[in-house]
Amino acid sequence: MLLTDLIAMPTRERLDEAVKTYSTMHAGATRVSDIYRIVLYLVSVGLAGYCGYAMIRLGRNAVTLSRANETLELRVTERTLELKAAMQTAEGATRSKSEFLANMSHEIRTPMTAILGYADLLQDADQTAAERISCVQTIRRSGEYLLTLINDILDISKIEAGKMT
Repeated sequence: MLLTDLIAMPTRERLDEAVKTYSTMHAGATRVSDIYRIVLYLVSVGLAGYCGYAMIRLGRNAVTLSRANETLELRVTERTLELKAAMQTAEGATRSKSEFLANMSHEIRTPMTAILGYADLLQDADQTAAERISCVQTIRRSGEYLLTLINDILDISKIEAGKMT
C-alpha cells in the first residue's frame, strides 16, 4: 500500500487498514528485520495520517484567511467611499461659505460707502440745511440697513450653533 493511498483514505479506513496490515505482518514476523519493518510501517501510517490532518487544517485556515481578507477589503472600499462623500460635502460647504462672505462683503461695503460719502458732504460748509438733512437721512437709512444685515448674520451664526431655531 502506497503512502499517497493512505493519505487519501478517510481516517477510519486508514486505521482499519493499519490494523489488518499490522496483524498480517505480526503473524508472519520471524526475524528482527520484519519487526522493524512493521514498526516503520506503523510510524509511516501515523505520519501520513498526521500530515493529512495538518493539510486539512492548513486548507481550512487558508479559506478562513481568504474570507477575512475579502471582508476587510469590502470594509476598506466602503469607508473610502464614505470619506470621499464627506470630503465632497465639506468642499461644498467651504464654497458656500466663501460665496456667502463675498456677498456679505459687497452688501456691507455699499451702505458703508454711502455713510462715509454723506458724512464727508456734511463737513462741507456750503451745504444748505435741506441738503444736510438729506445727508443725515441717507446716513441713517444706510446705518439701519447695516444694522439689519449684521443682525441677520448673527442670527445665522446662532442657528448654526444650535442656539436658535
